[in-house]
Order: sequence, then structure tokens, then C-alpha cells
Amino acid sequence: GQEFLSSFKADHTNFDEGKVSVVVKGRTTRAQVIQLFGRPSTTSIRPMVKDGAGEALGYAYSTTSGGAFSGFKFYRKSLTVTFNDKDLVLDVEYASSGSK
Repeated sequence: GQEFLSSFKADHTNFDEGKVSVVVKGRTTRAQVIQLFGRPSTTSIRPMVKDGAGEALGYAYSTTSGGAFSGFKFYRKSLTVTFNDKDLVLDVEYASSGSK
């Protein structure tokens, strides 16, 4: 697999986590996922994906704010969408940690 993270406006990896609930296992296609979230920041194939899966697209974003005197805040979110051999969603995993 590979991962690309950026906060630059031209190629940022931030994604709208509010759209995760729109992705339906067995019905949403790869093209629809890309349309919803944009260009993925990660791609994975076997053995990095679950058995029975063809490929996974991932979206990841992290940010750090604050400073030494006010304290640092760390925030990270990630979305991994796994597809079957027909390019239909097999699994969806979303996680976030920290505070914005």
C-alpha cells in the first residue's frame, strides 16, 4: 500500500466524513466513492486488504494546531473502503481521534 497526506490547498487530503453514511455495502461503486470523496490518499491490495477483497481506497487527514504555551491539539481521521472483484463496496471503516 501507499499513503499520501497533505494540507496544501492544491492537493489537500481532507475529506467530508459526513458522507460516510451514504456509502452502502454491496451497492455503492468505486466510481461513486471517488465522486463522493475525491482522489484517494491511499491504495491497498492483497495482502493489505481483507480476504475476498480486490482493492481498498483510503482517505486520511491529520492536523496539528496550538503551540507550546497553549498546548498542542492533534486530530486525525481515516476512511478505508474495500471493494470486491466487481468494484462494489465490500467494507467501510471510518475512525477519528483527537480534537479539531
